[in-house]
Amino acid sequence: MKKTIYIFFVLLIFSACEDRLTENVYSFYDPSTYLISAETGYSLVDGITMDWNGSKMFRKDLPYIYWGMTADHYLGRDFGHSSREPLFLYTFDADNKVIEQAYAGFYQSIYRANSVIDAVPYATYDEVIKEYQIAEAHFYRGFSYFHLVRLFGGVPILTSTDDVSRVEEISRASVSEVYDLIIEDFKFARDYLPSKSEQNAGRPFNNTASAYLAEVYATLSGPETRIGGGNNKWADCITEAKNAIAGMTQEPEFKDIFTIENQNSGELLFSFQFLNQDGKDNLSNWWINIKKNRQNKLSFSKDFLDNFETGDQRIFYTIRTSFDGNNFNPLSDVDADSCAVAKVWYDNDKQEETSDCNVIVKRLSGVKLLLAEAINESNNGPNLEAYAAINEIRSRAGLEPLSDLTYEEFKDAVRKERRIELACEYSTYMDLKRWGVLIETINTARKQDSQYPDFKEVDDYRVLLPIPQSEINRNKAINQEDQNTGY
Repeated sequence: MKKTIYIFFVLLIFSACEDRLTENVYSFYDPSTYLISAETGYSLVDGITMDWNGSKMFRKDLPYIYWGMTADHYLGRDFGHSSREPLFLYTFDADNKVIEQAYAGFYQSIYRANSVIDAVPYATYDEVIKEYQIAEAHFYRGFSYFHLVRLFGGVPILTSTDDVSRVEEISRASVSEVYDLIIEDFKFARDYLPSKSEQNAGRPFNNTASAYLAEVYATLSGPETRIGGGNNKWADCITEAKNAIAGMTQEPEFKDIFTIENQNSGELLFSFQFLNQDGKDNLSNWWINIKKNRQNKLSFSKDFLDNFETGDQRIFYTIRTSFDGNNFNPLSDVDADSCAVAKVWYDNDKQEETSDCNVIVKRLSGVKLLLAEAINESNNGPNLEAYAAINEIRSRAGLEPLSDLTYEEFKDAVRKERRIELACEYSTYMDLKRWGVLIETINTARKQDSQYPDFKEVDDYRVLLPIPQSEINRNKAINQEDQNTGY
């Protein structure tokens, strides 16, 4: 008799009075009778990432953490918001709703990934398709835990739908244990996902998994921090970065990456598809207001804008601007310290919004810069391959190539390029964490910014977010003593 397991549906509704970490199970099926076609299997796979798109995590709450908690952004008219302002000022506590929603959102995806991993082997359709679907679920689970461990440190590990019955009795795993699972999941995905040419747009493929493995190894290779580090995994990082780059094509023009016409270009390794089944924009009410009234919620800081070199073409396609016939000028609430995001959501050439573009979270140039960084770290200085990787990015931006740099100079150059090239692509916050410089960066930038006259220096413990108080209250295996230091 085939095993009967739970099939989790994506019907969870977050509200202030609901338990945000409990999956509502509406029914259960024998998967051999329910999963009778590849389409039903893919519907289950698609449910894993439901909370990542539309007006939810990656286009609503997470930017306040991943963008706002760097030195790149200014909060704009959301100062005073009970959950958002504390993130920018690093005064948040364990009851912060944005933090709670991030924690819950990734766990919802983990629950759903486990349902796919447990259910699909019993389905009756083509074995190769089943293998692809299981590998995709492993990728999403690894992706979710990779975000969780860097946000919160060690977290509870759930690897089966059976864990749901005892979810309130699973304690926090160590950081190293979480990374062991992440590496296992990404390796499985790397080995069993199809190639880019065989995969549908927006779904991860084998290079995608290698790109994330490279980032995992880079994180583990950095200085000892509360999100991992202190290990020398640079050789593994280099290997996986090269695997990720193989067969990929860099767009000749930076601006072409972010157009509707070219939103599934050869450079993209992973993005969220935001058009619905009818081809209509899912994001008509998207949270960042970039309309003509300039009422920006999240804008760029002067500290960020000052890092663009003269002649860098990327500025025109990173911040929203107006064109007076001769020059691009930033549009902002008050001045250039508050210009709105243009990547994906505004086409400066056409002077129109493009909010139905996909959100990019991993692309080729980021992996090239990671490869350059890993080579520099591994060799205690750059070689020709490292220069080639970074100069390909700079050349496309209209900048002169780099040469004859010391180890420290090249390290600084890579970090600056990653900040500019990957702005608003969910990279900078985690880069600062793995380099061990997040808190000092915030303290330096905020104290020098006139927008933050009452800013108080941040303590080092805030490199980790607090485990949500709702989770501590709910989970019998996590006590207040298990909370991250300082909260």
